Amino acid sequence: MNVILIDASDLCMPVVVYETGDATPQVGIRRGTEIVAVESLDSGEGLTGVQDCLPVIRRLESEAETVLSEAPESVDSHDLSAVTLDSPVDPSKIVRIEGSYEHDLTDEGYNPFINTESLRENDWPRLWVAPMSAMAQVSDPLVVPTFANDVKPSIELAFVVGSAGKYWSPDEAAEAIAGCLVMVDIGIYDALPGQWGYKFFDSAMRFGTDLVSAGELNLSSLELSLELNGEVIDTKSTDRWRFTPGEMVSTVSEIMSLHPGDIITTGNPMRVDETVDAGDKLRARIESIDTVVASIRREQTDAEVFI
Repeated sequence: MNVILIDASDLCMPVVVYETGDATPQVGIRRGTEIVAVESLDSGEGLTGVQDCLPVIRRLESEAETVLSEAPESVDSHDLSAVTLDSPVDPSKIVRIEGSYEHDLTDEGYNPFINTESLRENDWPRLWVAPMSAMAQVSDPLVVPTFANDVKPSIELAFVVGSAGKYWSPDEAAEAIAGCLVMVDIGIYDALPGQWGYKFFDSAMRFGTDLVSAGELNLSSLELSLELNGEVIDTKSTDRWRFTPGEMVSTVSEIMSLHPGDIITTGNPMRVDETVDAGDKLRARIESIDTVVASIRREQTDAEVFI
């Protein structure tokens, strides 16, 4: 089983989904190693899932902080070591963005389609919708397809949408970003049919367990760090974004309707030469949000593969 690392020194109080072993998954607010059940807070009535909590994340964090400091006996709480953390997201879609960093414009080795006619890569990031099968669950490994050999790791900051809408202005879109997650993933750089097949395969990505309120973060100045087998292979910062968070989400909203819980990943800033295979381990961290550790497994099949 993979290890999910929790940095108890983080100042943020993320939303988590957890199981105690004798009940259905519950939503809580984590402070360090203590988790407060949302349903036991004063404003927790009727908040049965993460999507219900998204519009009021900051209020829930404030209430949890207050009650843990002043009257911890009045709420249902659990120690982190006594529960199992689940994924805090169950999106209707995962929208993936690329071309959002300044070096995406010049590094053709990682952006071979920058000059493709009519895509307007210099003006806007490109985007597509990933299938749900591409998302591995919390304790599952990332899986290298049997036909792939040149497989590289990456980390991305992911936005979680908190309201429904379409055709948002950048300001409206920025307000619609309820929370943030860490995403670690792998991509195939072998020759593949189709422009975006290299990120569509099963169990290509995984999200962290901590959903942190976007209002608690300086989104345009976060450090991302990626380790392979205990060695740091790259660090980057969102201060190299070409677009603001509002501009990115606004662009997506002009293409498709967005709904609470939808995820928008903001692009891979990493530039690594290392490839991964079975037995490798990745450690992905974004400051003030979460650290995720994921192992790598290679797919096994007896089917004849034509790619």
